[in-house]
Amino acid sequence: MIETPTSSASSASSASSASAGSGAPVGQIVVPVVADSYSNPAAPTRVAGQGLNVMVGDAGTDGRTGYLEFALPAAVQGATPAFASLVLHQDGPPRTGSVVVSTGSSSWTESTLDAANAPGPATPLSEGAVAPTGDPTVISIPPTAVSGQATVTLVLQAHTTAGTALAFASRENPDPTAGETLVLSYPGSTTSPTPQPTSTGGQPSPSPSSSITTGPPGPSGQRVVPVSADTYSIPSQPTQAPGQASVVMVGDESTDGRVGYLSFALPSDLQTATPSFLSLVLYQVGPTRAGAVVVHATTAGWDENTLDAANAPALLTAFSEGAVSPSGSPTVIALPPSATEGSSTVAFALTAQTTPDTAIAFASAQNSDQSLQAELVFSYPASGPSPTPTPTGTGTSGSPSPSPTPTSTSPGCAESALLVPACGALIGSTANLEGVETSVAQSVARQESELGRTLDIVHVYHSGGDSWPTNGEAALASDPSHPRILFVSWKPENGSTWAQVAAGVQDGQIDATASRITSQLDGLPFFLTIHHEPENELGGTGSGYSPADYAAMFRHVVQRLRADGVTGMVTVWDMMGFDGWGDRGLYPQLYPGDDVVDWIGFDPYSHNGSSLAQIVDTHNAPQFPGFYTWATTQHPGKPLMLGEFGVAGGSSAIRASVFTSLVTDAAALPALKALVYFNHGPSDANSGGHDLSYDDDPVVLAAARMAFEHPYFMHSG
Repeated sequence: MIETPTSSASSASSASSASAGSGAPVGQIVVPVVADSYSNPAAPTRVAGQGLNVMVGDAGTDGRTGYLEFALPAAVQGATPAFASLVLHQDGPPRTGSVVVSTGSSSWTESTLDAANAPGPATPLSEGAVAPTGDPTVISIPPTAVSGQATVTLVLQAHTTAGTALAFASRENPDPTAGETLVLSYPGSTTSPTPQPTSTGGQPSPSPSSSITTGPPGPSGQRVVPVSADTYSIPSQPTQAPGQASVVMVGDESTDGRVGYLSFALPSDLQTATPSFLSLVLYQVGPTRAGAVVVHATTAGWDENTLDAANAPALLTAFSEGAVSPSGSPTVIALPPSATEGSSTVAFALTAQTTPDTAIAFASAQNSDQSLQAELVFSYPASGPSPTPTPTGTGTSGSPSPSPTPTSTSPGCAESALLVPACGALIGSTANLEGVETSVAQSVARQESELGRTLDIVHVYHSGGDSWPTNGEAALASDPSHPRILFVSWKPENGSTWAQVAAGVQDGQIDATASRITSQLDGLPFFLTIHHEPENELGGTGSGYSPADYAAMFRHVVQRLRADGVTGMVTVWDMMGFDGWGDRGLYPQLYPGDDVVDWIGFDPYSHNGSSLAQIVDTHNAPQFPGFYTWATTQHPGKPLMLGEFGVAGGSSAIRASVFTSLVTDAAALPALKALVYFNHGPSDANSGGHDLSYDDDPVVLAAARMAFEHPYFMHSG
């Protein structure tokens, strides 16, 4: 994988490379992004410049557009590179699609850019398929796009499946190696072979329209091929075969001119297809050494266990040269796209321009960090014809032009029939009313504006003879531009005991509710739990409120609704999850059966900074391991939901810390597929006097927004 350098490391690399030779830029220069943000039409005044990701594409049909700005070192501002590439890293669950890169106006700042003032894209430059999380997305752009510029602004749009946005690590991302970079490659010094870019050698710059609108048969998108064999020769020790070493040494180590050898086994579909762009990615390891690497063609068929200086194949054509990046940063060298055509195995030899007695060490396939092994990155046109984005200026509202129509058919992170996401987890909130709000819709609009995204789940509560879903709830669930899943907690007793409901006393009410569900939702999927958190209301045998009575009531209501023809219903058995009830062995007694339970829910709350990882499995007695562990071991395969969770107690920083770790903690709980926040303040009777709201404290809100907007939770918007 490519790990892009930190700003400081990149700047140093750029400076040393630019000053080499006679003053003109030489070799490879890595330029880090200096500003990045994105616009979100669903929240037109939302400023996302401090977010951990740059979101691009169709998240809930809102067409998010990314903006990147690069400040070029003075030494390169008047020089046209031989090759130029934009390097991005997808963050979170991998999503498929492609990114269209256009030029754009620099009249924005990351601290103020929003959908209302964002400039539109100007000239489309190129398009590249998105690599999986962990691999670099390398998109070649015309070298003239950076020539003569002090500042380069790029605008990103995307082709994705409907309702899916791509998340790229921003410069604020906690991983300092994942930020966006421009990689500029200039010819080497006069003593080194200079690559000659032509239609078949070097890196072509096809017209933007051809790269965006065509999709020939064969491979598509970006493909990463890891090295299959590597070694190096040592002229001073002609019979030594270091093929099992953890490094490939290249250059003048004690004047012996070590030469590296790399071999790549190509998948069959790449053997006859010429990519649009081809790059070799290497990683220097150990102490950073300056220099440049020259990549040569050589013959394949050698064995890494036997190759030595006495039998090493000869150096053939010198393809290109690239400056070596510091240790831990990628050295990306553009190669002629034809270099691999017609080969099942392709081999390269590496020589180096270094100071005397200095060799450069690159990680080999035997290195303990497998992410640093050499890779070939193939870029092909995106699959199938995709519409060419029509660049326009800023409209009267200042909003950017809509993203190109998605063309991918990948299922991405779509939900199953039982609403289980294929990756990540759903996120939602209760629809609590605040201030002058009088409707669920107003509550949801406020929270979605604060969070900068559409909620996956909206949690509402009904009891007795309430007529539900209400018109407002149905409207939220059926909004095609902002799809939300309704989660209804219903207590159907209406004055009856659990045992009486199980015996049919409330069947008329259940039937009427079934009719309204069918009329209002028309088969749309929704979550339903029957009398959530029953533990505190349990009574003894004969009381009508025993664990068996509860289980029978749950079972009867679900079966009655199904018999009434309700479709789209996904049932949730939602408990407190308190370990004290688990210690008494109550949860097996309360469980109504796998055939009427689709999801298992529980409602843990954080107090004074306890993390999600801590609250999902609290336990004191050895007979109960904690609710998450109990549920996943006793009912394996059932998805889990936090039907309610909240954060209370402590300072703003302590409460914010729970949200800061939320994504990491949730990702470590693979069965946890939905989290629904209980967003109620201390004045709300339902909060028990606790301040559980995330939006009454700017510090807490900022942390919550960053967590909720993380791609791990990005499904509906």
